[in-house]
Amino acid sequence: MSEERKDDEWEIPDIPTIGKPDESIDTVAIVEKVYTEVLEELESQYLESKDEFVTDEEHIKGLAIEVCEADKKKRAKFKEMPPKKRTTFMTLIMILSSGFITLVFSVALHFSPMINQDRKGLMNALPGNFITELMILWLVSLVAFFVLLPLFPYLSKLYIFAHKLVKLFKFEYSIVETDEHYLNFKEVLSRILIPYLFSFVLGYWISTWFFIPNMGNLGANAIATSTLIYFLFSLILLPLTILFIAPLWLLDDTGIISMKKRKEGDRKIPDMEGPTVFFFDFFTGSTYTLAAITFVKFFINLFSKFSYDIFIAFWFIILLILPAQILPIIYLYENFMRKSKRKLLKILPDKLVDKTPKTVVDISALDPFSTYGIEVKIDKLDDETSQNIET
Repeated sequence: MSEERKDDEWEIPDIPTIGKPDESIDTVAIVEKVYTEVLEELESQYLESKDEFVTDEEHIKGLAIEVCEADKKKRAKFKEMPPKKRTTFMTLIMILSSGFITLVFSVALHFSPMINQDRKGLMNALPGNFITELMILWLVSLVAFFVLLPLFPYLSKLYIFAHKLVKLFKFEYSIVETDEHYLNFKEVLSRILIPYLFSFVLGYWISTWFFIPNMGNLGANAIATSTLIYFLFSLILLPLTILFIAPLWLLDDTGIISMKKRKEGDRKIPDMEGPTVFFFDFFTGSTYTLAAITFVKFFINLFSKFSYDIFIAFWFIILLILPAQILPIIYLYENFMRKSKRKLLKILPDKLVDKTPKTVVDISALDPFSTYGIEVKIDKLDDETSQNIET
């Protein structure tokens, strides 16, 4: 048996009667009051949330400032590193970045519908698929540098003999003092253009002449497949390009110059230049000309059956993949240049090159008055002083 409820718990609420409303109650005033109170409450909540938002925004700005300050400290610390250590650090970064970019590109090619559907590679000499092919070629280009590095001094010496022959033995060679500072990133980029274009041109024409004709019918994706073959052959021939170009860099870094032979008191103007000028002009002119022809021929073939995928992939290869392959090699050369320079100076015969370092003075930067020890102002020169000035 449950306990009996109290009487107040059984109170029946007042039920409004249906009929004419009580005119003593101002319904409109009550609604307006409630509406006003709700608006005030919403406004106060909005202002509170706005204050919190402003606080969060200031907090984010503070975090951004802290990140910028930390980045500045890291940059300053990097600049304070010894040049050799900084160059080694940049070399490791370039090698890792190059490998990562090559891996991402090879994976994208492997799953791309542009090439072929069997997901096999294009070269029977290399095992595996596109991923394996590209990573092997990337690794080979780095290993090939260390294989070819001991040959650079001897090829530099051969370039001097070739220059002497081309100039009909009318030049003699000497050494000028050069600064052995490590190249910064901008100076490294200035050396990338010739090997970059030269390797692409060689890869395009050699694959076009000797490899693609033996592959038979490439099917509906012939343009995409041939574009990839150009890139693969560019990677294969990249070590050969470095073999031609790096010895010229070594000659410049060693400070070897050539001067046209002249008799004492001869009225002819001395003709002095680096022996690399002739060869760099040859490589630059031939590379630019062949690169222009190559690009025109490629785009004629591409627009005959245009595809946005191939167009984008081509520029991705040209602007990112190939430079990413060459930058680590230039940094590797920068790390071993001083050792190769000493080797070159050791194997050069004294009869061929005067090894006594010469100092080249930029006479345009000299003050002609301070050179002769005369400190006079131009506007105060009299006739007697002006006649005594030697020119």
